[in-house]
This record gives sequence, structure tokens and C-alpha cells, in this order.
Amino acid sequence: MPSRKGYPGYPYSDLASLYERRGQIKGKLGSITQFSILTMPNDDITHPVPDLRERLGGPEPRGGHSYDTEVRGGEGMRTFELAFQPEGRAIRVVEGTTLLEAAASAGVPIEGICGGKGVCGKCKVRARGRLSPPTTSERRLLGKELATGARLACQAEVLGKVVVEVPTTSLRLAQQVLSKGRTREVPLDPAVRKYPLQVPEPSLMDQRTDFERLRDAVGDGRIGAELTVLRRLPNVIRGHGFRVTAVVVDGALIGVEGGDTSKRCFGVAFDIGTTTIVGYLMDLATGEEVGVSAGMNPQVACGDDVISRIGYVMEHEDGLDHLNRRLIDALNEHIADLCRDAGVAPEEIYAISAVGNTCMHHLFLKLDPRHIAAAPFVPVVSDPLVVPAERLGLNVHPNARVLVLPNIAAYVGADIVGGILATGLWEREDPSFLVDIGTNGEIVLSAGGRIMACSAAAGPAFEGARVRYGMRGAPGAVDRVAIDTEVIYTTIGGEKPRGICGSGL
Repeated sequence: MPSRKGYPGYPYSDLASLYERRGQIKGKLGSITQFSILTMPNDDITHPVPDLRERLGGPEPRGGHSYDTEVRGGEGMRTFELAFQPEGRAIRVVEGTTLLEAAASAGVPIEGICGGKGVCGKCKVRARGRLSPPTTSERRLLGKELATGARLACQAEVLGKVVVEVPTTSLRLAQQVLSKGRTREVPLDPAVRKYPLQVPEPSLMDQRTDFERLRDAVGDGRIGAELTVLRRLPNVIRGHGFRVTAVVVDGALIGVEGGDTSKRCFGVAFDIGTTTIVGYLMDLATGEEVGVSAGMNPQVACGDDVISRIGYVMEHEDGLDHLNRRLIDALNEHIADLCRDAGVAPEEIYAISAVGNTCMHHLFLKLDPRHIAAAPFVPVVSDPLVVPAERLGLNVHPNARVLVLPNIAAYVGADIVGGILATGLWEREDPSFLVDIGTNGEIVLSAGGRIMACSAAAGPAFEGARVRYGMRGAPGAVDRVAIDTEVIYTTIGGEKPRGICGSGL
């Protein structure tokens, strides 16, 4: 299991047994705790020793960073002006803020594949002004380029007024996202049901409650109701002459709408990937797909793989809140795009299904993922969950239900369960593989009545972070290569080559 900074995992467990010692003196009250004091040559904080000290809660070594620094001046804080060219954007930042943090606050999307660890070199910029001395990572990756003003945005800290030139090769461009594929016929049986009703009016001879007469009109005496629906129920049914539409999800009344709205019933299916997000707007009355929205997962600014994301949670007090907030905001943007393009009101979305790897599942639900990263690799939950959309902060019908599919293991998540369901893998008689090549790669084998799954790193290993000219599948990436008497290649978007992505490799 590689550690999050590229070193083998064992130094962490070995050092943990030696680094901090605590003991009780036999026969005496009290205890002694011994802490070591660490100084690394050239402030090399990328080594496991200072990294472990940071994990143990010791003082941060000189040169360490807080990736989510507040970029505002408070009492006693010195702030400086920072300008980004050629965008022409300016911002005032607190002393010690990294250029990458400042760029994120200024809306300049600088690539940060390694999550600010200084190991990928993709955030290279040119800067003029007062900055912190080059770190060991910068000297290793930039070498003689340092003399020309080159710096790594994730490593250079602002100590005064600075002008930053951001080359196009360091910008995080919109990635080409696969959003279409083969489909298969399935029975239309959504969890959401809409019942157009003519509810009998009450009288002295019929004094049933409003909810009872509505439930009887639906014909299911087991239906329960949300309190928010009951509060609105009297006005809605009387305001529309007792002609209403009941919205029922899995035996719960989640809405009552005036008139017949039975044909306006929608849901969204989200595939939450480590790098990309794809959302599908579905008409639950017909089963048709009516819209697709795809884009980058904004969490990539905090690391390109799940280990980096978990490391971000461990290193920042508000790391889990920050990653969850970025993801929820992105999902709401996709929902808004889907609704605008299809002419659908967000309140007409009554169901959402979501899949993703186990780490993305936890970040979506704001569950602590840190125990996924270390043996014995235990998630918080693997069961399927149904959660009210309002509780997650999603901008759809407030009582809409969000179905989160179950995980299989720490590194085989709900997205693989979705793939198995979509392909009907368990129904195949011949041995069959399901292969999912993403930021994480999973392989599922169905044979002899059994289904087995395994996973490994894929995207970051073959693309941006560990290949000199590697990059994501964005415009300008070499995506196809043929070698015959000459080398023939294509790039995404037909643009001038900027690097090479996984399919090009």
C-alpha cells in the first residue's frame, strides 16, 4: 500500500512505534511523555519522518503548508497584493499563502494533481516578487529553471507583492468526459409514483381527515407522510378544488401538487468519479434520458487520487467539510444545468441515485474516510442508504430521496455495483469480465456462479502525476498514436499537443 507521498507504507508503521513514547512510572503517580524535536536538511518536509510528525500532531516543520488557508487579512496579519497574468486577476493574500491557494481563491484554475505535495510538477509558474526560498521539491523538479523565475505554485509562499505568470500548460482545462454508451432494456419500475386524484370533499357525513381521504384515494392504507407535506395539505387540496396529484416514494407521501402533474416526474443519476462527475436527467414517467451533464470533480485541486483526498482530510481540521462542500456545490451546478437545458424545475426531481468509489461515497455523505487508507481498510458503512435530499444540501424537491448504492470493499465501491447491475453480469453463463478504467481501476470476474472483484491505481499512474509529459484527457492531449513508417497521432480537440494522456500512452 503506497503512502500518500510516494514512499513505501512501512516507514509510517515502523516510525510510529518509536517516534512518540509515553510511559508510566511503576509505583508512582503521573506519567512521562517524550517528544523528539526534528530538523531536516533544507527543510525537506516530503520525507516520511517530518510527515509522520505532522500526523502525530507535533509542531509543523518550517516550510509546511496549510492548503486551505483563509485568504483574508485579520488583525495582526500582513496581506500583500498578488496579480495573475495573463488573466489580469488580482487578489490580496495573507503572508505565507501559497501561490496555488491564492490562485484557487482568485478563480485561476492551476493544475494541482498531487494535491499540493510538490511531487508532480504540474503547477509550474513564473513569478516575480518576494517569495519563500525554493524547497527541495522545487530544486529537484525545476533545477536551472529556478534562475528564470520558475516556481511550483504549491510550494512558493507569498512574502510580499508578487506577479505570477501562468502558462497554458499549467492550467486545469476542461477534461473530455465519456458520458454516453450502450444501453439495455429494463422494466420501468421507478420508486417514485405520482397519482392524479379527485379527493372526496369532507362533509358532516364524512369527517375523515384530509390525509385519510387522500390516502384512501390513492388506495394504499400503508402510506405515511412527511410532516412538511401535512402542513401544506389543507391549503393545497382546497385551493385546487380537491383535484391534486400525490407524490409517493417507497410508501411515503413526499408531496401534494395542485392539478394533474403525473407526467412531470424526473430523477437524476450521478456517477461521482474521483476525477469527473456525470449526471443523467431521467424522465421517470417514460424511462427516457432527457439530459446529460459532465465535468470535473472540483476536489481534484486537493489531490488526484483517493489517498490524496484522505490525506487532505487527515491534514486539515475542516478537510472533510471542505471536500464535501465542493462536491455538493458541483452536483448542484450539474442539476441546474440539466434542469435549464431540459426545461425542468428542480422541484420536479423527486429521486437521485448516486454511485462512486468508496472514498467518494464517504465524501458525498460527509463520512470520515480516513480508516479506508490504513489496514485493515474499514469503511464506515457498506449498506445501501436512502437519505432525504434536503439533508445533503441538494437543490431538488426538498423531500426527494437520494439512493446511495452499497460498497463492496474499501477500494471496490458503489460504482462497480452499478456496473454489475447495468450489465447483468451475474446472469451470464460464460466467464465474463467487467473492467472499469478510471482514476481507480477495477476488474470484476463472473464465473462459476461467483463474482470476484479487485482494484488498483489507474489514471494518475498513467497520466498527469507520474509521467513527465503526462496530462489528463483535456484539449491538446495526445490520445491516439500509430507507428508505421512514421509516427501518426491525434489530439483531443485537434489542438496543438500539450502532453499525452492515458489512451495515448
